[in-house]
Amino acid sequence: MRGARLFVDTRDACLRELGDLVVPLCEGELTEDHLLGEVGAVLSGALPGRTTDDEITLFKSVGIPLEDLTAAVAIREAVMAS
Repeated sequence: MRGARLFVDTRDACLRELGDLVVPLCEGELTEDHLLGEVGAVLSGALPGRTTDDEITLFKSVGIPLEDLTAAVAIREAVMAS
């Protein structure tokens, strides 16, 4: 995780609930600065996602039901359109 550009679904929830992130933060392996932002900001273009071919970009999620539903609707619409 240290070598990756890290994005999450919701920053507050991940900093409270996501053991994969909370434990390294508590142990000093990572700082909150390592978390670059929320995936919504990447999707809207407010933040850059992956910027080079050799870069590792990591998305960690606590599982937001509305995001799951939105993704399912987008996938369904894409399938129906093709």
